[in-house]
Amino acid sequence: MLDFRREGTMALLAPYVLSGRFERPVETLTQELLRLRALLAREAVRLAACYAAPGALREARGILAAAAEERDPARHASMELDLFRAIVCASGIWPAVWLANSFWAPMRELQVMLAPSVGLPPSDFEPVMRRLLDLIEAREAEAAERHLEAWIGRLDVEILGAMGRALGDEGAGKGESAREGQGTREGEREKAGGHEGHKAQKGREP
Repeated sequence: MLDFRREGTMALLAPYVLSGRFERPVETLTQELLRLRALLAREAVRLAACYAAPGALREARGILAAAAEERDPARHASMELDLFRAIVCASGIWPAVWLANSFWAPMRELQVMLAPSVGLPPSDFEPVMRRLLDLIEAREAEAAERHLEAWIGRLDVEILGAMGRALGDEGAGKGESAREGQGTREGEREKAGGHEGHKAQKGREP
């Protein structure tokens, strides 16, 4: 009999998370999922900064412009993934694109599933990503990677808590924790006092 842990593919990611049965602590699983996501995002940025032709980021800029207007957490999460897929496609390094494609559908399924618990990204998502695209277009690979790492480091503090709550819920096996709490983060920001409350969350960082 095949062991799904050894023989499985990324297609098992969302069902595995929904099962709620993990061999490692939820915090460990969450941290490693975020590391994997960061690894893929950094490599997409590096490849594009090194190899993207002039005008190759047009698709990415279009996705970013649309994402800036999106207020639904699940749809925004999907657009974030589309943004980074467009970035790696801009590199023209097609084996890297094919490898990314193998991760995209399962990562999209997981990210959309957890989006209601995580909520929308910080309000500076659009200017931060616009600056990232500018650095990529200028072929400043190291600066672009540092810029992305600063964003990820800030955001992941908050995501770690939200994902830990979602994955650690007793109803995770039925997918309950992944489907409830839409807009939770936005509501917490409002309770914290709007803009000032948001500034107080400065420690977070896709």
